[in-house]
Amino acid sequence: MLDEIAAGRLSVSRPCDIAELRRLEQIEARFSGPPQVVASVSDMDIDGPSGPLRIRLYSPDAGPSFPAVMFMHGGGWALGSVELSDHLCRALCRASNMLVASVDYRLAPEHPFPAGLEDSFAALLWLHGQPDVSAIAVCGESAGGNLAAAIALVARERGLDDVALQVLIYPAFDPGLREPSMEHLATGYGLTQEDMRCFWDMYLQSPADAANPHASPLRAGDLAGVAPAFILTAEYDPLVDEGERYARLLQQSGVQVTARRYDGMIHGFVSYLGRVDAAQAAIDECARVLSEAMATQT
Repeated sequence: MLDEIAAGRLSVSRPCDIAELRRLEQIEARFSGPPQVVASVSDMDIDGPSGPLRIRLYSPDAGPSFPAVMFMHGGGWALGSVELSDHLCRALCRASNMLVASVDYRLAPEHPFPAGLEDSFAALLWLHGQPDVSAIAVCGESAGGNLAAAIALVARERGLDDVALQVLIYPAFDPGLREPSMEHLATGYGLTQEDMRCFWDMYLQSPADAANPHASPLRAGDLAGVAPAFILTAEYDPLVDEGERYARLLQQSGVQVTARRYDGMIHGFVSYLGRVDAAQAAIDECARVLSEAMATQT
């Protein structure tokens, strides 16, 4: 898989060429395997901050009321889509027997911070108002993990205390790229340090944004009162240290948190359902912790 990713990157002459990056993101879609069957999949538009906001709903074979997981895809806030995360969302819906709502949030650089966060929070408010949703969790991978953590912060600030869990899958938190793993794993493992520098540059509008906890939750002075967290990291991921540091900060603030590192894995592995056995194992673990958290809310 790393050889295939590296072979595709040979044509990239400028790391921050967004058109080329969007072409190359199709390479990893080959690793997702066949789509898993769920009861139904449907797209709908809700009212977003800048107009209609698309959400893709994955429904389980469940009764009239069920828990919901709001999912934000990865891609450095500039790549990814509900289509590219379809296989992962199907697998999560099937494993958890919960409604999964995948948010088609606006992407940088056309729509920098805080556009993606605003869209995602609008989706949370919409889910909050659905009478057939019995409990809500937020989940995201990579940049989507960043958004899920930021949503948990905003929910605390606005008095929404019914987010049962934040599931953060190898989240991106440090715009300064200062964690040791970002240096030690800078190249050779799929995601690179230069990729992350590019993504942060496209996402943030100014250096001041890097200090905003809604862009970098590591900058939050006090995390007390945010939703409990499950943080999943990968051993050979440049982001592993920042995800685990956030887990420690949550714990120091008295937030219930579980951190789980998948040894031998790289960034993005949870989507590689067609190639890596640990992908399904990770989704099953996420489903288990979601079920345990939702049981306390329903």
